[in-house]
Amino acid sequence: MRLYSALAILVLVFSVSCKAPRTAPDETPYVDESDRGTGPSGSGSGRRGVHTPDSWNASYPAFGRMIEGQVDSSGMADIESSNWMLFFVSDKDTEGTTNVYAKSPSSGDRGSVTQITFDPMHSERDPAVSPDGKYIAYASDMRGKWEIFVAPMHDTRQFLCVSDGFPGEDNRHPSWSPLYDDGYQLVYHTYNATQGLYLLVLVDLSIEYKYTAPEEPREMDAFAPIGNPLVALAMFPGPEATENETPFSVSAGPYTDIGSGMHPSWRPKSRHSRRYEPLIIFENVRRHSMENKVTRSVTYVKPDGLGRTEIYDGGTLYSAITPSWSPDGDYVVFATAGKYAEPGEMDIMAEDICRIPLGGGQHVILTSGENPRNWNPVWHVDGRVYYQSLDENDAGEMRTTIYSVDAG
Repeated sequence: MRLYSALAILVLVFSVSCKAPRTAPDETPYVDESDRGTGPSGSGSGRRGVHTPDSWNASYPAFGRMIEGQVDSSGMADIESSNWMLFFVSDKDTEGTTNVYAKSPSSGDRGSVTQITFDPMHSERDPAVSPDGKYIAYASDMRGKWEIFVAPMHDTRQFLCVSDGFPGEDNRHPSWSPLYDDGYQLVYHTYNATQGLYLLVLVDLSIEYKYTAPEEPREMDAFAPIGNPLVALAMFPGPEATENETPFSVSAGPYTDIGSGMHPSWRPKSRHSRRYEPLIIFENVRRHSMENKVTRSVTYVKPDGLGRTEIYDGGTLYSAITPSWSPDGDYVVFATAGKYAEPGEMDIMAEDICRIPLGGGQHVILTSGENPRNWNPVWHVDGRVYYQSLDENDAGEMRTTIYSVDAG
């Protein structure tokens, strides 16, 4: 008996000692070996270029499902990656303005791209897809300031502003609650000029719309809003609705101010979540009065505005910006950046993409640091973190490109 015990201990010690040491996160090529070296300055870092045609800029990545029906009546997310699409923003077909596009995240830079919004004169940013895949929220400057709009995924010519019921400027970064049995809910940030700070705002949405395919496909190169008397947009009349279509309507409100913060992201709910607690992660502005510096930390809060908890603080040297969640809601990814001069100043020098447990602790750097500007990370169910990065194209011109790296 003692001999067997000794042998068992020896085998255990040997197996532990032979385990491979932990290596850096996988940054293998996205499609094949020919993609190696697409990182900054041909460094050979092997980051996966998700959407890198030389003539395109791609930024503000987000994930969602382009489907018409319910995913699950309980609001749980389907983790099957085959239904997921990568949404992003590009100025491909416009001069100086941006629209929302979508593509399969598994197709690399060779995959087909679907255009989602079609405004030739204004910009759309910060796409966010509803948990059932029916609607898309985004920020647009079509009325002279950034506001939050919601549209049916399959007919973005019909769209409505949902942020005009709460006073504020620079309404950006909408994020949907994963729970929608009793109606939809968005969180976004807005700038309050009187207080001189950004606020997190929750808004309840009651949406009525039933998609019915038209008898004949129609061109989507022009559109017009409904419910908003905008004379400036009369130049985009769009095709008239047919009897096969149901008008799109949204009732927004009440609005709830849950405190200061920027770039909110709602914690996802997956089938693997044993115990779900709704939380919102965001950038929290921290002013260091002794050194007259402003930085940002990663903080979460409950939807009622209580329980603010900081999980990462870079001190007076670094800010933590653009946080988002892992698919299971147990980790957070964010970008590090230099300090901000003022809360509203957006001239940042983003650096690396990092991962940290929701409970806090030591953060893990996922990117190699070869490119000094990486930000807006989103964590896909395929185990990779997608983010936008500033680099040079073949002509030596600066552009934003979406890459991915193993979450580790």
